[in-house]
Amino acid sequence: MNLLSSPKWLIASMAVLPSTLLSALLLSGCASDDPQPSNAASAGSSSHQFAEFAACSKAVLEQDIGHDIALVGPGVDQKSGHIAPGSYFIATTYLALKPDQVDAALELGQPIVESLASMHGFVAFSLIQSATCASLRTLTVWQTEEDMMAFVVSPAHLKAMPRLSSLSRGTSNTVAWQASETDATWSQATAHLGQGTTEDR
Repeated sequence: MNLLSSPKWLIASMAVLPSTLLSALLLSGCASDDPQPSNAASAGSSSHQFAEFAACSKAVLEQDIGHDIALVGPGVDQKSGHIAPGSYFIATTYLALKPDQVDAALELGQPIVESLASMHGFVAFSLIQSATCASLRTLTVWQTEEDMMAFVVSPAHLKAMPRLSSLSRGTSNTVAWQASETDATWSQATAHLGQGTTEDR
């Protein structure tokens, strides 16, 4: 993709966001969680292997996420930083990465970020990363559910999805909902994740 011909919001977001955050979009818009481990032994092995992340949770926003968590995108007003009043389809994802797979996630995520500029109905996104929890979160805003699902089945996204299980340490949670622009915040995203029925693992 030629960044010189890219929308200003895309160039700006790629410049100000830490590079590891670009990978988080590989999960945005997924309709469900990763499959549960096939048996109790595999579940126990996973939790033991990554015991240092036991305090990390999809329902609690990490304290080391930094400050560059504003929405960016074609639907964000350059001056106010807000999206226009209206009804939107909002999706958020929480991904717990294997610490040694962050670079691989970045490699997969770059084409997905670049593809956003051409996606119909794309309004805005925000991405945050926690070094403490080796986690990535995404928040994306779409005009309609159909627009989001078109992104899910787009070539860049589909290419990345088969690699998900090798990057994750076991937790991949996504929720999506219809709401006004006031719900497109990280506090609301975290609350929606916390109301999910599947447990972090």
